Amino acid sequence: MVRGRFTGSFRSDNDYGEPRSRRAKTEKRRCGYCDGTGKVEEGDFIKSTVNCPVCEGTGYVSVPSNYIRCPDCKGTGRRDVGESFPDVIRCNRCRGTGWCEPPLPYR
Repeated sequence: MVRGRFTGSFRSDNDYGEPRSRRAKTEKRRCGYCDGTGKVEEGDFIKSTVNCPVCEGTGYVSVPSNYIRCPDCKGTGRRDVGESFPDVIRCNRCRGTGWCEPPLPYR
């Protein structure tokens, strides 16, 4: 790439003319799986509380700032899969955080 006097301010991150990638900044948001408490109940007959497997007990997760509430689980991070008996698993789309990527705009 030929560099002149004035190309320094118009240059991108690399020398091949590719545009700069714009990544959203990460921010801490409340965990959807434990609802920000950091603890979840475990066990069928004898209930006990353990640290949340998604946020590791902190109550907050780091997600990009452009993420929205997950429409599949409605921000809870859990999906009901039980037919006869109630059974709850982590949401596949948001992986239990309650936050997911915004949908792509229609073109």
